[in-house]
Amino acid sequence: MRKIVSKKKRRYQQDGFDLDLSYIRPNIIAMGYPADSYEGVYRNNIYDVSRFLSSKHGDKFYIYNLCVESERQYDGSRFNNNVCTNFSFEDHNPPPMKMILSFCQHVETQLNLMTDRTIVIHCKAGKGRTGVMSCCFLLYYYRDEYNDPLQTLKFYAQQRTSNEKGVTIPSQRRFVEYFGHLLNYQLLYTPKQIVFIGLLITYEQNSVLNSSISYTLSSYDHRIQYQSFEIPLERDTTVHQDCIGSYSVLNAAHKYFMPSSNQQCQIPLEEDVLIEIYLTKTRRGKPEKLCQFWFNTFFLVDTKMQFILSNYNEKHQDSTLGVLSSCLIPEFGHKHLYTMTKNDIDGLHKDKMHRLVPASFAVSLLCGKNTTRTISRSFG
Repeated sequence: MRKIVSKKKRRYQQDGFDLDLSYIRPNIIAMGYPADSYEGVYRNNIYDVSRFLSSKHGDKFYIYNLCVESERQYDGSRFNNNVCTNFSFEDHNPPPMKMILSFCQHVETQLNLMTDRTIVIHCKAGKGRTGVMSCCFLLYYYRDEYNDPLQTLKFYAQQRTSNEKGVTIPSQRRFVEYFGHLLNYQLLYTPKQIVFIGLLITYEQNSVLNSSISYTLSSYDHRIQYQSFEIPLERDTTVHQDCIGSYSVLNAAHKYFMPSSNQQCQIPLEEDVLIEIYLTKTRRGKPEKLCQFWFNTFFLVDTKMQFILSNYNEKHQDSTLGVLSSCLIPEFGHKHLYTMTKNDIDGLHKDKMHRLVPASFAVSLLCGKNTTRTISRSFG
């Protein structure tokens, strides 16, 4: 049963133990959630995990529980109160960018408290969220060995799984790449605002998409900043109006959603932003989420990151950073177009047979710079 639940993750099967647990380095462990009650039958049993850590590492271990879910919390006294829950975030999502550095600094402090200290990181399955934070710490603390975010993600996947599928959700991988580039270029992370102007969706006209869609823009706490009107995906040359502006079909393969030239219609966005796209006309009669992706506004404004985003994906096929380009819009002047291809978008990256959307599907964010914020955090 436990092997079925852990799927392709590597298990520790030595000295009488059989745990969903992997050594990423001799002092860094990634594992699945230590469960009690009935879940302990098919997940890591909390008593077995406690016995393992005590026998292998004495009291020189420190656990990070990344689960924000209330049902994934447990009594820290089971592990001599060596448990931290301050860096939790939601499943299938990246952490806030500002949390990553704080986490790395906290782990560094724990390692420096005593020799032979071992760090244990887990989420529910011990793969995605655990992988994000593990990779970021490797990039931060062991820079001489790990300075390429994509290679670090690959290394983690090899250590944690037998099929090299470690961190697979594009937005989670993107934030690891973001963090790696902040470190490599010693950039000063400054939360900066951009203004959202419009959304461009690229798709084949005669594709499986036959519904209307809508989209939302949300901040990290999921407060919706903007919810779009319903947009019919059909061949059309009509210009449609809503409270933010208008949109029109550019040609048979593109739809362009643009606000009016009224500057008050531009939506300010800052730091971590979530875009969710919904199919509004479904068989169930209610909207269904098609896909989503996260990005951070700093990387659309910083000059060095603008250069990286303009050509990095061409050289690195596994990158999910997206592509930043410039465009000229008569009503707004020169603006940025931040494009996510199908493989960069959460949910659609698994649609290998193109049953949901065609291979050419892409979403681009049309945005401009807003330099009103000066709070800074140093990375490097």
